[in-house]
This record gives sequence, C-alpha cells and structure tokens, in this order.
Amino acid sequence: MPMEEAVSLKNITKTFQLKKKKNLAIFFRFRHESVAYFQALEDISFQVKQGSCIGFIGLNGSGKSTLSSLIADHLVPSKGEIKRNGKVSLLAISSGLKPNLTGTENIELKLLLMGFKSSEIESRIENIVRFTELHDFIHQPIKQYSSGMKARLGFGIAIQTDPDILIIDEALAVGDLTFYEKCLNEIERFKQAGKTIFFC
Repeated sequence: MPMEEAVSLKNITKTFQLKKKKNLAIFFRFRHESVAYFQALEDISFQVKQGSCIGFIGLNGSGKSTLSSLIADHLVPSKGEIKRNGKVSLLAISSGLKPNLTGTENIELKLLLMGFKSSEIESRIENIVRFTELHDFIHQPIKQYSSGMKARLGFGIAIQTDPDILIIDEALAVGDLTFYEKCLNEIERFKQAGKTIFFC
C-alpha cells in the first residue's frame, strides 16, 4: 500500500517587505518613497511521503528557516499552496517562547494553543521537566535561560505534543553532548513510529 503524502508544496514563493526606520517621518510626510522587497523563496515545489526524514542544507540566508516556518504554518506564502497531513511542530531556538513568561507558563501556553485540555497539560509538564532536566529553572522567566536551556525546553515541548511532522531548525546545534544524544534517541523513536522529520 503506497504511503500518503505528509507535506506537499506547489509553486511556493515568499516575499518580505523591507521596513525602513520612521525617524523624522513628519518631515517626509508628503514625500513618496518606493517600497523595497526581498524574495526569500521562489517557485518551490516538492512532496514528502509520510515517514520520510528530509534535510534542508544551505548557506545562511538561503531560505531554510523561511521554508521551515511555511511548512509549520507559522508563515503564509506570498504565492502557491501548501498541504499538510497531520499535526506539525517546529523546533527552533526560542520558537514561540515568550521571554517574560516562566518555563512552566510557556509550556502551558503552547499546549493550550495546540488544543490540549488542562487535565492533559499537568502530566505533560511533568514529562517535559523530567526530560529537559530544567528542574531548578522551570519557574524562572525564559529571558534568563541560556540558548541551550531554551533548546531543551523547545525540544521537550515539541515531543510532548506528539506531532505527525517534526521540523528541527538548527535547534540541536546548542547545548551539551549528553542532551544531544538524548534528543537523537527521541528522533529515532519518532522515525520508528513513522513520523515525518525535517532537519535544517
């Protein structure tokens, strides 16, 4: 039986408007200024089958993170169509984390936004704290976390949401080797379960 498509992109283009400082705007009120745009992606099409493990490789600024955010539905394409089959979770350093909220509050907010019930969240918080080993810091604001601690929390939240499609955007490039190996074990478990995984 052929495997279904997990993700399908058709003719995806993403353009950003480059913003200028608004200093002294009152003096230029009647002056016409042209708007500058930056095209991050142009006419991207591909399909990925369920259970695949895909890598995006490229130089800084080549559009890997933009593509990841589009697949995760964090950005909307300027042109084209994206279809997703299942729940998607994007793991990037600080992705979706609110700096003034504590680790626990960030977990609760993220899981609530993903539709989890309060009764489900409590047990998942315990699992995340155990996995990330952030016991002494989980009640501290995220802005006090190191990049490695943010990556731990982000990965812990991502695997607890049990996504069908997991996107990892350079988030495992920080942190210690022991936790990195722990993450690889979880990724292997996801692969064995037939999940679709994207690496940047």
